[in-house]
Amino acid sequence: MLLAELSVRAAVLTPVAAELEVERCQLELARVGRAIAAARGAGRGGVTALQREREVLKQELERWLAQALQETDAPRD
Repeated sequence: MLLAELSVRAAVLTPVAAELEVERCQLELARVGRAIAAARGAGRGGVTALQREREVLKQELERWLAQALQETDAPRD
């Protein structure tokens, strides 16, 4: 019963490619955030490069969010 319900829900909630990219960017941002915290905590270098990577990912996320909104016809706030 549960598997059938999940299957129906999954069919209804099929994401567009841009939504999947949004999720990927968010996961990457979380990874970079953890790496920054770990580098700072350990007193290691490389924080500046990680911060640059985070900024690039934020910009990419914004582009994918805009595309996802456009593709799904979601209302803009």
